[in-house]
Amino acid sequence: MYNHEPENVRLADQTLGHYIGGGQTSILICINDDYAIRFPRNGFWVFRNSAAGNASEGDLRVFDQYAKDMLYDAMREDQIAKYESYDGYCHPVDDLAQTGTVCDLFLLSWTCTSIVGAGVWQISKDPNRHLGQTIVDLNIPNDHGQIPNVLYVDYCEFARVTDVALSANGAPYV
Repeated sequence: MYNHEPENVRLADQTLGHYIGGGQTSILICINDDYAIRFPRNGFWVFRNSAAGNASEGDLRVFDQYAKDMLYDAMREDQIAKYESYDGYCHPVDDLAQTGTVCDLFLLSWTCTSIVGAGVWQISKDPNRHLGQTIVDLNIPNDHGQIPNVLYVDYCEFARVTDVALSANGAPYV
C-alpha cells in the first residue's frame, strides 16, 4: 500500500507516475463516505462524487452523474449534455449552473438504469454497441477544455471500452 505521502497533498495533485516505480507495486486506497476523514491515516485518500455536499474534502473528486433512464436515447442525450456542459467543477446533481469545487475527472456513465426485474445485460447491449461511434462524434475536448477521463459501462461485451479509450487518446490501431 502506498502510504508515504506528505501531509496536505491530494491524490489528484500528483501524477500516477509519482505512485508507480522503483520496482514496487502500489495500491492506492480511495474511500467514499467519511471513514478516511474521521480516521485519517497515510495511504487512505478521500473519494468524493461531484454531487456530494462535501466534495471539497475529496482527495479525488469525480464528476459522476448517471442518467437515471433505461432508454438508450434518453441516456445518451443526458450524458452528452452533461459532458458538453462540464466545466471542470463539481456541481450538485442536475444543477450545472451552480459553481462548485474543482472536479478532477469526468466520468461518462454509459449506463441505462434498469427497473426492478429488467435484465441489466439486455439493457446494456444497445448503449454498448453505440459507445465507439459516440466517442468518435464527441467534441474532445469540449468547449470548456475538458475530456471524458473515465468510461463507465454495464458489462463490457459489445462496448469495446479499451479500444474506445485508446482511440479517443490517439493510439494507433494494430
